[in-house]
Amino acid sequence: MARRWTVTQTRLLADVGALLVSLDGIEALQQVARHIVPLLGDLCAIVIRDERQQVRRVALACADTRYQHLVEHLIQHSLLIDPHSIPARVLDSSQPLLLADLSDEYYDDPAFSPLYRDILRQIRPRHILGVPMRGHGMTCGALVLTITDASSRRFTPNDIDLICELARRIAMAVENILLYRSTQRRLEQLLMVQRVAALINSTLQTDLICRLVVQQLHDVFGYQLVSMYLLQNEALHLQAVVGYDRLLPVIQLHEGVAGRVVRNGRAEFVRDAQHDPDFLEVMPDTKQCIAVPLRYETAEPVGVIIVESQGNPALDDEDFFLLSLLADQIGVAFFNSLLFERLRDTNERFRLLIELAGNLVICLDPDLRITEFNRMAAQVLARAREDVIGRPFATTLLSEAERPLFAALVREVITGQEDRSFETSFWVDGRKCYVLWTVTCRRQTNGTIGELLLVGQDLTDQREKTWALVRDEQRLQALERFESMAIMAGGIAHDFNNLLSMVVAHANALQTIYPTGNPADQHIHHLIEAAHQAGDLVRELLSFATGRQTALQPVDLNHLIQETISLLQSSLGPHVHIRIGLEPSLPAVLADPVHIR
Repeated sequence: MARRWTVTQTRLLADVGALLVSLDGIEALQQVARHIVPLLGDLCAIVIRDERQQVRRVALACADTRYQHLVEHLIQHSLLIDPHSIPARVLDSSQPLLLADLSDEYYDDPAFSPLYRDILRQIRPRHILGVPMRGHGMTCGALVLTITDASSRRFTPNDIDLICELARRIAMAVENILLYRSTQRRLEQLLMVQRVAALINSTLQTDLICRLVVQQLHDVFGYQLVSMYLLQNEALHLQAVVGYDRLLPVIQLHEGVAGRVVRNGRAEFVRDAQHDPDFLEVMPDTKQCIAVPLRYETAEPVGVIIVESQGNPALDDEDFFLLSLLADQIGVAFFNSLLFERLRDTNERFRLLIELAGNLVICLDPDLRITEFNRMAAQVLARAREDVIGRPFATTLLSEAERPLFAALVREVITGQEDRSFETSFWVDGRKCYVLWTVTCRRQTNGTIGELLLVGQDLTDQREKTWALVRDEQRLQALERFESMAIMAGGIAHDFNNLLSMVVAHANALQTIYPTGNPADQHIHHLIEAAHQAGDLVRELLSFATGRQTALQPVDLNHLIQETISLLQSSLGPHVHIRIGLEPSLPAVLADPVHIR
């Protein structure tokens, strides 16, 4: 059955509804409280649970302004100190509560604090009605109306229905306001997380990331006790901290909430540190702790963020959600930092490998421009690295005759995906150098050309040694021919010596036949002399064949010349005469007469 409100009540509901449409804030509830008094009571208080589930007064109106300061004090302190006050009891039970015809004995209830009793005596409430503000199954606050003993009014059933309707409408408005504020706050938090994440991801240095995270959690989010530990050598080592007087530099994995979080890989919210047996108290009076593991996706944790509170402000589920969200971003930053460290190590190893390689190494981009030029290449090619980086390889280091072959090989490598080799030659300081190049192609993951790698082997020393070996081989063959000639000369000398012996023997026999002075005697004498000289030549030839040293002896050059001229004269004939002029006092010389002849 639909309720039938009076015109005044209907106008009140309309005015309150118009005020509650605003989402600007809780301030609109103060105007609602002013509209309710004095129509429905002498005092009106609106109490809510805020986003952090903290109970606080948001509106208070009093028909008699003389009691305004007392009512404010009463509401503020009753919620914090007196669990027996009407707002506290309504919030706990989520049921309406009506106290009617209160006597002076109520003011002196020993359950109340002395200050609360004193304020009640001054206000002297006669009737108190507390109605829970319930929406969607949850109590978000309480609407409390009071009629003092100065008034003769009472809460009628119609008043109670109207107040319950007002409480329902206020509850819906409060829920919308809290939802709006929560959405706004969540958006602000996400924006802050985004800004902090962008700042964290702006660096790839692990130590700087740790300092930035801790400082941003303190400066931006207002956490007072923040620390960060990273997993190193099966233990958590402190990396950055803010707000602590004392420190735990190392936490073993079997110790503390942090060790438990890293072992389990799950974030934990310790709402009461006194009831957690693993909690390690570093700062006195620490009441709460949130520990969130640092990880990338499903990988093992690499560290932990710890945020602690001494109770003011207290940590709640929003802090837990916020830190968990931020930890995911920090995990990404650490993963990027780890990748960067690995990439830097790989690049450093690659650079050292290139620099210390015994071969020439040149890297080319897809446009065949030089991007890397190692030390060996600079040494062999006699070109400075800074002079060739960024320049085309073909026009910089190849001759015109070699460029077409290089271009053809590059096309084969790119299309056929197989290595190719070619040889180049060039002059350096008057020395012709040779390099054998091997061309290979490195592709990106998408199949496009990443770079071309040229590895060169310096063949110059090898070629020079080969040519030297060929020359030595030729000389050896010549020596072998000389040796054969010497052996053959030795055999000829022996045979010729035998023939000379027969000539000399027959010449001597002829000398006995022809007397001295006979014209034939002179010819026989020349024949014998020539045979002896021929014998000397045979001995020289045998000495050469056997390698014996020639025996030197004193030689009278005048006598030797006369003997030689005599033989030469007989061979020239009677029409040619040889005249000589000798030095009679010429001394003897130590020589081989055969060589002189």
